[in-house]
Amino acid sequence: MPSRGWKAGAGAFASWPFGLALLVLGLVCTVISTVRVSVDRRGVTVGSALLPRPRLPLPLPLATITSAATTRIDPVADFGGWGYRLRPNRRGVVLRSGEALSVRTTSGTEYLVTVEDSTTAAALLNGLVERHSADVPGDVPGDKPEGRD
Repeated sequence: MPSRGWKAGAGAFASWPFGLALLVLGLVCTVISTVRVSVDRRGVTVGSALLPRPRLPLPLPLATITSAATTRIDPVADFGGWGYRLRPNRRGVVLRSGEALSVRTTSGTEYLVTVEDSTTAAALLNGLVERHSADVPGDVPGDKPEGRD
């Protein structure tokens, strides 16, 4: 009676494309499963924690930000899943449930990123936005640039 176990031959390597696809998918998931969020004088930047490039489409310059807050999100209820999500007037990098940094821009779009300690990030960003708006002449009613009457 012939053995029904694994046999070497042409059939042994027939599934290598499937294995390669799983390997590529695993590497992509590893790269995008962890993000680095930076809040500084330039604004907000979101990118992979493992690779310096590519940046996710979230470099938000400070001049385009109106406010920041912290919020709680449920990926399925709020965005229909995990990952980089697009909704009308709302964008999100959603990797888990819970705390998220919410950033409003001058165009009215809200950007959300799930991060730990989003309260600190929102407070820092609001301080930077306030300082930036105070440095820009003409943003405050009655404010005139120097040298003009």
